[in-house]
Amino acid sequence: MAQDAIDKDQLVFGYWNIRGLAEPSRLTLHYTKTPYTDKMYQMGDAPEYSRDEWLSEKFKLDLDFPNLPYLIDGDFKLTQSKAILYYLGRQNNLMGKNPKEEALIMMLCEQAHDLRMKFGMVCVGPNGDSENERKKFLETTVTEEIKQLNAYLGKHKSKFAVGDTPTVADFQLFDYIDCCCSIDGGRTLLDKYTNVKELLQRIRELPELKDYIVKSHAQLPMHAKIAKFGTQMNQINIMTTQSSSTTKPISLDSIIRLCGDLGPFQLIHLFFMNLISMTAGIVAFYYVFGAADVNHRCRLSPSVWPNDVHYKPINQTHEALINEYIPKGTDGKWDKCMRYTTNDQHRTLINCPNGWAYDRSVFGYSFTEEANLVCHSEPKKSWLNTLMQTGGFSLLMIGSLGDKFGRKRTTIITTILLFVLCVITQIFLQWIPMTVNAK
Repeated sequence: MAQDAIDKDQLVFGYWNIRGLAEPSRLTLHYTKTPYTDKMYQMGDAPEYSRDEWLSEKFKLDLDFPNLPYLIDGDFKLTQSKAILYYLGRQNNLMGKNPKEEALIMMLCEQAHDLRMKFGMVCVGPNGDSENERKKFLETTVTEEIKQLNAYLGKHKSKFAVGDTPTVADFQLFDYIDCCCSIDGGRTLLDKYTNVKELLQRIRELPELKDYIVKSHAQLPMHAKIAKFGTQMNQINIMTTQSSSTTKPISLDSIIRLCGDLGPFQLIHLFFMNLISMTAGIVAFYYVFGAADVNHRCRLSPSVWPNDVHYKPINQTHEALINEYIPKGTDGKWDKCMRYTTNDQHRTLINCPNGWAYDRSVFGYSFTEEANLVCHSEPKKSWLNTLMQTGGFSLLMIGSLGDKFGRKRTTIITTILLFVLCVITQIFLQWIPMTVNAK
């Protein structure tokens, strides 16, 4: 809900154009959908690292203790990162339901803050550009902190850090642990502590924060330009596999980790990605069973063989009668549309007055058999094929419609209509008993 231009009726949140110590408050503002102006100050490049943009305003904002970050809420002005976070938490009921929960929230925020400050000292320090130093910090300090937090979460067994709804402690933990785990090997470390990993994933998937985390939060550097690590704008989020100072080859595992676990968000996208394929499958299913070329022959007269519904003979007597009444073509197969009237020397060929016996060994009970789309009715099957193909040719119009109304909208509407119509067709033609005339 951040705004570019300053609106006097909105909150103003000022900080460097980094995550730093301010990001938990930004996450809180976005989670609560609070309109605010995100005033970001730029630091100059090396070697001066000029702070003139901030210093030119520092003593003009009427702050009691001028510093970054600051929050201006009408006539109320506040500095210090945790004071701002707690103020926003109390304003939006994110500080627990009672004094004990509030104390736990503040404890977790302080614990996360201590870890973040230690991480900042490593990155700003003289050995901040040393991968070995960062790895040592990860394997000792970060591992111990995450281990303790994992035990805490296992003990309290709540959905979020304190209770079953998010609090400011969740946002502080989310950002500060995420920053520390941007060190090489940090993502693997989280795999060992599932309580922490699942907590961070739940926060990441909150509907109020999902877009912000991907589009804005993850694009901000962790540290100011004076640091030796974490100063580049890159994807730094819970499932990222590369740090800000190194680039690793892309692998399937890294892509899967970037996409996240198979949660509701991924399942919804997977469904819509496969919707067109599912629709095509339904169309193919109907095309085969609606236009199947099934082997068939005339049925014998009931006086000759009652209930002659099996295409293939069921015994030798049945086979002899079929051969006697059904002529064979040059290919050795029984004629599909004619049979003899009698078995004497004066017999003549007639159409199939008793219907047809169909071969169900390939297609089973098909629509061709149900509607008797054979012999004199076989042209109807061609009409059915033509109708199906006409639907396919209508896809040629989608390009023009997409140019006029937008490709995304056209694709979504067309896909949904195609899917719904195919499902309705299947229901009417396959699963609801109907007469041939009704079909």
